[in-house]
Amino acid sequence: DARGITWNASSITWDARGVTWGATSITWDASSITCYTTRILGDACSILGDACSIPGDATSIPGDATSIPGDATSIPGDATSIPGDATSIPGDATSIPGDATRIPGDATGITGDATGITGDATSIPDDATSIPGDATSIPGDATSIPGDATRIPGDATGITGDATSIPGDATSIPGDAHFS
Repeated sequence: DARGITWNASSITWDARGVTWGATSITWDASSITCYTTRILGDACSILGDACSIPGDATSIPGDATSIPGDATSIPGDATSIPGDATSIPGDATSIPGDATRIPGDATGITGDATGITGDATSIPDDATSIPGDATSIPGDATSIPGDATRIPGDATGITGDATSIPGDATSIPGDAHFS
């Protein structure tokens, strides 16, 4: 049940009985995806959810890291391959590495509205490994970022764009997209 799915890969191997796809706009753009599973079910949104639906840390995924086929580059496409809008990316504020003090100055130091943020995905140096620390490096939750949205000049509607404005591969997007 996969109407509208475009495959653009030369070495994808499926060895899975009972896989059900319920998505009409998934685009694969990878050359080395190999799936060996019999338990992928449901539609695209069943892959998502919030951070607590991803069990524990990397070691809690059955098997070790090698059980995820390929490396980071084996995740198809870029941010645009994540179905839905920015809010469909799982995780919460605690997945942003570092603490609030890593942003120099206080909230008033961020000027202009969303249009003042320029450049595209390539303006963020290197890849996911260039983000220091891991999710546990932020103490507390979202409330540990001082102030509220009103500390950033302009209102919430000044933050524009959809999921395509999130740079890099899906793995390089820390936390909820609404913190971007």
